[in-house]
Amino acid sequence: MKELNSIVIGIVLALLIGCSPDDFVGNPPDNAENAPPTAFELIPWENIEATELQPMLSWQASEDPEGNGVTYDVYLGTTAESTTLVATDLTETNFTLSDSLAIRTEYYWRVVAKDDLGAANSSAVASFTTRTISNGRLVIENAEFAGRRGHRALAYKQRLWLIGGTTTLGGFTSEVWSSIDGNSWELMTDTAEFSRINGFSTAVFDDRIWVIGGRNTDNEYGNQVWYSNNGIDWKLATEAAAFSGRNLHSTVVFNKKLWVIGGYDGTRRNDVWSSSNGVDWKMATANADFTAREEHATTVFDDKMWVIGGNDGINKNDAWYSTDGETWALATEEGAFRARQQHTVTTYANKMWLIGGATGTDQNYIWYSSDGTEWLLSTDAANFPIRNLHATVLFNKKIWVIGGDGGSLKNDVWVLE
Repeated sequence: MKELNSIVIGIVLALLIGCSPDDFVGNPPDNAENAPPTAFELIPWENIEATELQPMLSWQASEDPEGNGVTYDVYLGTTAESTTLVATDLTETNFTLSDSLAIRTEYYWRVVAKDDLGAANSSAVASFTTRTISNGRLVIENAEFAGRRGHRALAYKQRLWLIGGTTTLGGFTSEVWSSIDGNSWELMTDTAEFSRINGFSTAVFDDRIWVIGGRNTDNEYGNQVWYSNNGIDWKLATEAAAFSGRNLHSTVVFNKKLWVIGGYDGTRRNDVWSSSNGVDWKMATANADFTAREEHATTVFDDKMWVIGGNDGINKNDAWYSTDGETWALATEEGAFRARQQHTVTTYANKMWLIGGATGTDQNYIWYSSDGTEWLLSTDAANFPIRNLHATVLFNKKIWVIGGDGGSLKNDVWVLE
């Protein structure tokens, strides 16, 4: 009998050990599936075709069926199929981007809701397009330097630099001015060694400022090349570069070289030259595919050099590009912008921005292009007055517009952002 009781007790104990407390109260087993947070939607905002560059993204709240905590991950990208995580484990239902997005770009975004156990539910993908560039914000109406035209502006060593130009007081100048903020300007020298010239070109290359060519007060066309590492002291790289003396040409830095393109030496030119040191110059072509011209604009964009507009006897609105300086391809023979000269083109936010110029009348239009073929109007009335022979430069992630001629010589400073 004792043996039988021992057997029964053993069986009961085995059954008890094999059961969990939940088995006695009718709860589901531990391996039941964890349901994801509930579906939710992104919240659109007004004017999704002109969104600010640091938008606040918002969405509806999601709830967890089991009452677990819910957090959110935000994904953003320029294609619907490839979005990148930009914020994670958010507890709020909104997120403001800390870094500015690119101008006039379509973005796609989605949000993933997650519970504490890892179950997740994604929203649908939504899109928006960022705004175009601003119409201009005035930094200073009358800077310390006199009103001028034909000057050049550069960004170098975390400062803005303004070089030369023609003023009503002294004609051609060899002044060099500098500013850390575009508002307060310091005269670095009023008699730079390159002397008083007009129609010269400039560049920042090899950690130096370069001044190339130009016409002096004796009406002589120069092919001198100067450089400086402080804007005050200037050294002559060569008295006579291999290209003919000229003015109204352009210079860009591309593929670790300085490039001189076109201009006027008594005759309009369409030759192209390059140098790796500012002293020795090699001709890429004596006759580029574009017509000989002066007062054109050049920039580097999409790993190509670009020549846009100018005057070959008449104003032009064509756009050409090259990867080697020798062979040039036509992007458009007639851009949407009116034919012009004395304008500027600046690369910014993955686009080329064409500003102002002379079309028979001065302009304060702003145009942009993502490919050099299609040109779109950003504004036909920028906040700054009409002008040509102004200077533009990219500095601190903004385009700066400085001075120029709009019926009177300007010494104002504006930013586009």
